[in-house]
Amino acid sequence: MDGGTGLVRIWAPPGLGKTRLVLEMERSMPSRRFLYLRGDRPPGGTVFGAFLAQWFGLDPRREVRWNREAFERVWQGLSLDPAARHLDLEGRKPFLSHLAGLPADEVVTRADPEERWERTAASLTCLMDILASRQSLVVVLEDLHRFTRDEIGMTSRIIGAGTGASRLFVVTGRPDDEGIPPGLTSISPMVPALEIRLEGLPRHSLTEFLEEGGAERPSRDLEEYLWNVAGGVPLFLGLAVDYLRESGRLAVSPDGTGLASPAGRLPSSIEEIFRSRFDLLTPFERKLAAAGAVVGPGVPLSELMAMADCDGPEDGPDRGRLSWIMTLEDDVTVFTHEMVREWVLGSVPIEQLPDLHLRAAEVLAGRKGIPASPSLSERLAGHLMMGGDTERALEYLESAARGYAGDFRNDLSARLYRKLVPLLEDPGRIRRELDLYDVYKQAGLLREAADLLSSTLKRADPSAVPPGLLAEVELRLGESLGSAGRLERAEELVRDSLRIFTGLDDLENMSRAHRQLGMILMASGRTEEALESTGSSVELARRTGDARLVCAALYWAAINWREVGDHRRMESCTLEQVELAAASGLTRSIIAGYDNLMRVHIYRGEYGEAEEVHEKLREAAERTANWAALNTAASKMGIIHLRRGETGEAADCFRRCLSLSDRTGNLRARCAALGNLAHAAVLTKDTSAAMVFATELIDLAGRIGYVPGLMSGYARMAYVLRMMGDLHSALECLQTQIEYAEVLKDSRNISDAWAMTAEIQYVLGDLDGSLASIERALEHSTAAGDMLLRGSQLVQKGRYLFMAGDPEGAAVHLMEALKNNRDRKGREHVVLRCRMYLEAIAGNDVTGMLREDMEPEVEAEVHFLRWKVTGDPASAERARALLDLAGPFESHPILRALADTVSS
Repeated sequence: MDGGTGLVRIWAPPGLGKTRLVLEMERSMPSRRFLYLRGDRPPGGTVFGAFLAQWFGLDPRREVRWNREAFERVWQGLSLDPAARHLDLEGRKPFLSHLAGLPADEVVTRADPEERWERTAASLTCLMDILASRQSLVVVLEDLHRFTRDEIGMTSRIIGAGTGASRLFVVTGRPDDEGIPPGLTSISPMVPALEIRLEGLPRHSLTEFLEEGGAERPSRDLEEYLWNVAGGVPLFLGLAVDYLRESGRLAVSPDGTGLASPAGRLPSSIEEIFRSRFDLLTPFERKLAAAGAVVGPGVPLSELMAMADCDGPEDGPDRGRLSWIMTLEDDVTVFTHEMVREWVLGSVPIEQLPDLHLRAAEVLAGRKGIPASPSLSERLAGHLMMGGDTERALEYLESAARGYAGDFRNDLSARLYRKLVPLLEDPGRIRRELDLYDVYKQAGLLREAADLLSSTLKRADPSAVPPGLLAEVELRLGESLGSAGRLERAEELVRDSLRIFTGLDDLENMSRAHRQLGMILMASGRTEEALESTGSSVELARRTGDARLVCAALYWAAINWREVGDHRRMESCTLEQVELAAASGLTRSIIAGYDNLMRVHIYRGEYGEAEEVHEKLREAAERTANWAALNTAASKMGIIHLRRGETGEAADCFRRCLSLSDRTGNLRARCAALGNLAHAAVLTKDTSAAMVFATELIDLAGRIGYVPGLMSGYARMAYVLRMMGDLHSALECLQTQIEYAEVLKDSRNISDAWAMTAEIQYVLGDLDGSLASIERALEHSTAAGDMLLRGSQLVQKGRYLFMAGDPEGAAVHLMEALKNNRDRKGREHVVLRCRMYLEAIAGNDVTGMLREDMEPEVEAEVHFLRWKVTGDPASAERARALLDLAGPFESHPILRALADTVSS
């Protein structure tokens, strides 16, 4: 583990000695520093929060000022560490102190949930790196099965973010009922890992185990009895031996250790042994243990005694007698094993449980110094619900769900909202369903979000619900259906919500509705209506004075101007958005604006300017640990490299995107990265790699139901199959691409697919089919308002017509293409081809257009056209030689036609 990260997984059912094995590792590795993060956290805490509170020496029973000073003392030591100089430690401080339980600073409260989660994960990783720089670190994550999904995700992020420091992670946990261990998501295969699955002691080692525990020379009948009731589970064997000793059933003599004679009836199972041993305690001790089992770990003994109706020390427990069940550490009760706690809980008479749960809620709610947290609210809600106080339980349940959503812990928030919603009546139920919708959307679960609000609309009684509330449901459902490509229904819902909001003079929601309507209309190809609607969204947002709303409206206005190719207006909206976001401290909006500015420069071919914006975007994203934005930045840099012909550098960027998508768990971002990698492989003619990436993209997009990913995947697959010469299969993929593009109303992708279909048909000799397909491509590029794409397709059709012997028809299309592309930067190659063919059609010699830096296939076209005009056989021979030099051209229709013509 020197100089890198390693991982050891230890899985075993309860009682087999996972903790004992870890302690043995610590004893045998004195040069390593061991840190423990335990799944059994205190009330209101998290795994990482409990670790930080202990690390910084915080005491929840003390006032905030005392804990703040304790935190600062430790922090000063950390800040002096040489490793901290390179890790922006001060920028991590607010997020670490908040996670440790101190009141949140403004920088934390102003961050949106996703950014807060990202920056907290980055801060924890930073702390681990500093600690590992001091001494080789072993981080023990005990009882992973008790971690929440978000905590597992955080754990995976920390493990995967190695920086060269020496770190070993030891993870322990129980398999589920089917024997499957809890998983760690997105751990890089570059992290070396060892998996250990513990099994019970073999029968032949029982004697040695008992002798180590003090039972010298155990008799055969003793071993037989212990094996029957405890098997090879060390925890059970220890409990059984202690019971026999305490109950006088164990006989020790010079001959060894055996069962007392006569032994009488002995318990026949480990559960019976527990109950028999539990009965040896006093009634109060049993009640005290039951109280501890109900309230959970981390509660001081004094509070447990209050729950058990004990007011004075005369009724206190015998700590030695209770030690096999619970121990006291810093006056806080800790059960010796989770299974022991479960057994104690199972021993409580069912009629006593409601009262104990209500007392537990009183204890937790009344504790001083414990900050409110979603986990504490959830715990209180559970106790109140079990105690029968449903009304208060719902209040705490809602508070916990809202708090988890605010911390970007979406799975926990959604789980609690799903518990809460069926217990409410409208309109309160609808409000909470809207909250759940937001959580689903935040987690990227758009299908679940749409299904939820569809059922809400079907169930809700309009006469019992405020119209504005139902309009919110319609607006958000329209948003979700629009993303899924169900544009007609989405438009209907959004227009109805807009009508209601207008009647209520609700400017904020009117702006949101217009913004959403603009997106739907643009996807439907109704560009003028879309631009009008997004313009209304911006004006309404300005009237509210809400900077966040204005920035969102400007962002989507810029996107729509991009869709129609008006990059000047796109840039204008984006610059205004960035300026307002910077003045308002809206970091994510600044990042989104930089992303759009990069697009503007890329479209214009201004790659140097795009790189300058990329640096600003990257710095802002790294400063806020925004992995999604870093993914976007890397993707844009990949596109720049592609435009420059730097395919190797582009592939490196796209592989970085793949790694970043693994960190965030964003499967849609992974789809995009796979598509870009497939495209880069196509450009380098690496058909094997391109096929792998395209296949994985189709499989992943199909698994998550991501239609844009499926559309992209089949487009990439068609390219690969065309390169491999399997033209009929390529045509099938293109038709599938068109079907998915039609679902999304994506005119640009439909146009691209028909243009490639035309190329393949031309190669196959189907001239009529090729001309029909390129005409369809032109219809859709026109509908999309993409004049650059239309210009390329006009050239394509003009060249087909020229080859088919229709120079007049060719000239019409080439003249229009020349007009559309003449003054556009980065379109010089299109303009050159137009002029070449137009000169040839006019009967002029085109060799004056030759340049030293021409690519072989372009120069071949010049000599081909000269041959067509002059009949010079030397020009035909030169064209053929250049085509051979250009490489494989069988799948390219024009080059194929040139080669066939000059060879005949």
